[in-house]
Amino acid sequence: MKPPPKRSAVEWFEQAADWYVSGHQGCVCCGAQHCVFQSEWCHRLEYYCAVCDFSACHDLRTDHYYATVGDGHGLLGVVLEPEAV
Repeated sequence: MKPPPKRSAVEWFEQAADWYVSGHQGCVCCGAQHCVFQSEWCHRLEYYCAVCDFSACHDLRTDHYYATVGDGHGLLGVVLEPEAV
């Protein structure tokens, strides 16, 4: 996976929201489709990619933005890997 572009947390969040809609639950970080979950927890809106572990959220109460670029080893890899014997 190539290094992601440098963006502010606000830019990551805005791009994540756009990709979620236009990319059919697509991920702005890894480019995969049908892998991003949108969740609302009280005053926080978050986009999370299960493929690359990318996350961007907006705290509506404080108006702070947070973004974590995925490492390419999301939860799906853990779930789908066979058990070691």
